[in-house]
Formats: sequence, structure tokens, C-alpha cells
Amino acid sequence: MEPENSATKKEDSGHQLIFDRSSQYLSPAFNFVVALSIRLLSPTWWLAENEKKKDSRGARTKGIIARNYFYLACAIFFTASLGYLLENNPAETFPICLTVAFYLFAFAVPFSRCNEILFAFILDALEKTTSPEDGGVTHKTNLTYRKRISLSLLSYIELMLNYALIYFILPREWFGDDSFNTILDAIYFSGATITTTGYGDFSPSHWIPQMLTIHEVLTGFSLIVVSFAIYAGRGSSPSNEHRNSND
Repeated sequence: MEPENSATKKEDSGHQLIFDRSSQYLSPAFNFVVALSIRLLSPTWWLAENEKKKDSRGARTKGIIARNYFYLACAIFFTASLGYLLENNPAETFPICLTVAFYLFAFAVPFSRCNEILFAFILDALEKTTSPEDGGVTHKTNLTYRKRISLSLLSYIELMLNYALIYFILPREWFGDDSFNTILDAIYFSGATITTTGYGDFSPSHWIPQMLTIHEVLTGFSLIVVSFAIYAGRGSSPSNEHRNSND
């Protein structure tokens, strides 16, 4: 799910909120590094935030719902199709330039989406737990807490598929002797990682997949904390029982 960011009178966007907060503690040079890093880590999030600024509240809400279903459909399609191509070694079928472009696309787009979900939920948690007196933002949206939780579930499934595709394109030797044979193995490992069950069937031996598994756990936890600790808590409070919009 992409939580809808707050809309003040100036219609501040999510990335502007990050830059404003970082500028309180960092020098201009470091603040520039923060801004550049966010754009590099998740171009899709930056583009989505710019699109949201152009929309009204109602259009923004519809766009959030539509993008969630669209991204989940894309994750299912690309995980299945690219997973099949990777099982058959595209280097033996396509020229080297197309093969390199294929691997870059298969890694960059899912990784950008994973970071987009992480940034969106961290921002939403900050906005929902900070009072206006402390610099927070209050707003009203057309998304109920019940709808936010259901969209969070879609994002949780999408995260599992995106990370599975990322793991599957990495060199097999980075996972030791028991590497993935099919994309289903990667989906299984991703699901065990994001739910922190970790049965030990597959164990990354290289630092890159090790860092990716930590990244996946942190992203999954941020989603769960926001969805259940914040959304469910606020949605079940007496003041919100009969409300269809957020604070």
C-alpha cells in the first residue's frame, strides 16, 4: 500500500516533508545528499509523490488504490515471466546488451518499489503519531483505516514477490550450496524472510543478499507496525468508530 501523505494548505508532499525534517538536523550539504539518495533509491516513489501533488484529495485517493492493484498485478506478472526467463538463462538467447538491460530492469524496478513502500509507511507513521504542535501534520482523506489495512496486505504480498525476484537474479553461489532451483524457491525464501520464520532451507553466504534480507525484514516490520499498531489502533478507538476519514 502507498499511504496517502498529508495535505496541508500548501499541499506538502512526502519527499518535501523528509527534506524539511532533515534540514532541521543536517547541514545543507548533507540535506542535499539525503534528497539525492532518496531519488536514487526509489525513483518510483519520487515520481508518485510528484503526481500526487497535482491531484485533488479524491483523485489522489483513487490513484493510491489504483496504483496498489496495478503494482501487485505487475509484481505477479513479472515474477512469473522473468522468473521463467531467468531459469532458462537469457544470456544464451539474447545479445549481451539486452541481457544486461534485462538484469538491470529486473533488479532496479522491484528494489525501487520496495524502497517506495518503506519510505511511504515510515512517513505515514511519522504523520500519524506527531501532533500539529510538534510540527506534525493533520489531514482528512477518503481512505478509511479498514481500507488502509486491506491495501497494506496487498503491499505485503507485493513486497514478498519483489524481493523474490531480486534474490532470484543474484548469482546462485551467493546462497551457498543450497541455492534456488526455481522462482518458487525464491518466493518461499522471501516469504520466510519477511515473516521472520527463517526455516534455514536457504542461507545467503554473500554480504549483498545478507543485507537484502535485513532490508526486507525492516520493510516488512515497518508495514506491520503502521498497519496494525497505528491503523488498527486508531481505527478501533471510540472517536473513530463511526468515521470514514482519518485524522
